[in-house]
Amino acid sequence: MKKKLLIFALSVALGLGLMSAYGQMTPVYASTESILEKEKSVEDFVGRLYTYILGRPADEEGLTQWSAVLRSGEEQGAKVAQGFIESPEFQSKTLSDREYVEILYRTFFDREADDEGLAGWLDVLDSGLSRMHVFKGFAESEEFDHLCAEYGIIRGNAALTAPMDQNEGVTKFLVRCYRLCLVREADSDGLNAWCSQILSGANTAKEAAYGFVFSQEFTSKNLSDEEYVRILYRVFMDREADEPGLQSWVRVLSQGGSRVHVFNGFADSTEFQEICDSYGIASGSGITVGGTDETPAADPGISGNSGAGENAGAGNNAGNGGNTDSVNDSSQSQTSTVYYTPNGKKYHSTPNCPTLSRSRNIYSTSLTNAQASGRTACKVCH
Repeated sequence: MKKKLLIFALSVALGLGLMSAYGQMTPVYASTESILEKEKSVEDFVGRLYTYILGRPADEEGLTQWSAVLRSGEEQGAKVAQGFIESPEFQSKTLSDREYVEILYRTFFDREADDEGLAGWLDVLDSGLSRMHVFKGFAESEEFDHLCAEYGIIRGNAALTAPMDQNEGVTKFLVRCYRLCLVREADSDGLNAWCSQILSGANTAKEAAYGFVFSQEFTSKNLSDEEYVRILYRVFMDREADEPGLQSWVRVLSQGGSRVHVFNGFADSTEFQEICDSYGIASGSGITVGGTDETPAADPGISGNSGAGENAGAGNNAGNGGNTDSVNDSSQSQTSTVYYTPNGKKYHSTPNCPTLSRSRNIYSTSLTNAQASGRTACKVCH
């Protein structure tokens, strides 16, 4: 009898032990199942990138590699998606802007594009900003954040390194220079180079504009004085030239004023300052080209610059917009101011005409006809 009781007790103990062991094993089984589900979720996320971005099913090798970097935390959702967008396979597709944006909607918003949103993004691209700039807007959106959470991954952020993708205002300003000065779209290399110059502080807006207006590409167009002035109105005034202002500036050029001189008249205008402000960039000071008759310098005869908009635009003091040209020779100390008037006459602040001798410092500025009253116009210059 005691033996039977002992066997029974051992059986009960063994049964309880097995139940306890089974109870301890259950969480392990649940954890493994959870891991498998998470792995599948990550693979599903990668799979939809293949489907929506590359337009094909995932290959086994690519699926494994991309899933691995996501699971390890080496990369997050936005960076992995960027890898697909920047891949040679995707870049080789000849997509229109509309097709490109529609792919981004499906990939990052999990829906078709709405008309208003689509139009807005197309406007962004039309302004000259890059496709990667638009990608970043989608990849760092709240909608994509929610989508990543559904797949159990962290969204993260995109990483754009190209200078053209660092400052929206700088890029738009330079794209505008390409379109208005060179009458073409910006090439990526050139745009990145110019953006880098402004972002680093190596160039101001005026210096960049000078680079476009006096580039070989621009000067090789062999524009007439009138065509040249019309372009300056578009670049620096954001409008077409009015007839009185146009003729006044053309007269300055026909009477020997340099194109750099006229350029500075526009570049120093209030209108151009407002354009620069709208893009959030510094306009800078006038352009100097040392040692030539195209060197803008501080005008000893007047204080301040009235700007091309106030002079040329109104057709009154259109001689040069209140700016200056000079010829410098360090061996000479004499200075003469050449005063232009709207009727084209020139006056000097010294008895002798300085244009007959390049050894003097010559400064030019503008006078109204009333201000010129009582002066004697230079017969040589005029």
